[in-house]
Amino acid sequence: MTTPHYQIEVVTVGRMDEVPTPSIFRLEGNGRYEPFCYTLCILRQGERTILINTGFPEDVSAIAKAWRDEDPRLDFIRTEDMRLPVILAARGIAPDSVEAVFLTPIGPYNTGNISMFRNARIFISRRGWAHQMGLDDSLPRAPRNIAIPDAELANLVTEGFERLTLLDDEATPLPGIRTFHVGVHHPGSIAIAIETARGTAIFSDAFFKFANIEAMKPIGYCQDLRECLRSYKRIAAEADLLIPMYDPDLFLRYPGGLVG
Repeated sequence: MTTPHYQIEVVTVGRMDEVPTPSIFRLEGNGRYEPFCYTLCILRQGERTILINTGFPEDVSAIAKAWRDEDPRLDFIRTEDMRLPVILAARGIAPDSVEAVFLTPIGPYNTGNISMFRNARIFISRRGWAHQMGLDDSLPRAPRNIAIPDAELANLVTEGFERLTLLDDEATPLPGIRTFHVGVHHPGSIAIAIETARGTAIFSDAFFKFANIEAMKPIGYCQDLRECLRSYKRIAAEADLLIPMYDPDLFLRYPGGLVG
């Protein structure tokens, strides 16, 4: 059976012009800031459409305030064309036509519109779900209403329950798409390996920018340094194309956000 090749489009759903460099590169650049963006991916293969992440909820005021309270220079920006309904409409994508949605991590910038996709299978790390549900006694409980809006969580455990799939540490949930546990950023962070005409593309929140992998520089928000370097080495070995979740330079390396 021939492995399908996907076309990948990376789309910005929000940005900050200034984020502390030490949060991106561990123990580097104290006192410096650099640009940061939040993205999702649209995967297409023939008539099939798959999403990685669903962006922010409609109301981002509480999220933006929490970031500003942490550092006044963390000014969250979301223009109209960064809202998911606008993104989909501009590309002629009907939400009911989306076949699958992958989430990594379970966080406020990814979980805001899960319920929009009424026919999609929803793929989440089993470890991430256990952490979010308070089932992992080795970790502190995740703040529920920050990581995922209450309405979206309610949808997942009611209308969306039969479509929810929890991913093991190594999984091939769809033809041409593999996932594997990486952690690093969040307990449930995964890497998503996608087959394209140009080779294997790997998307993950575990590396914020290209240099995290290419220079083996751990992220500042690293939960386990050994896990981080182990994951980075695997990603570097398996990826022909890197897709860091938060790097504005994505759109320089891949003009128009088109990968593969």
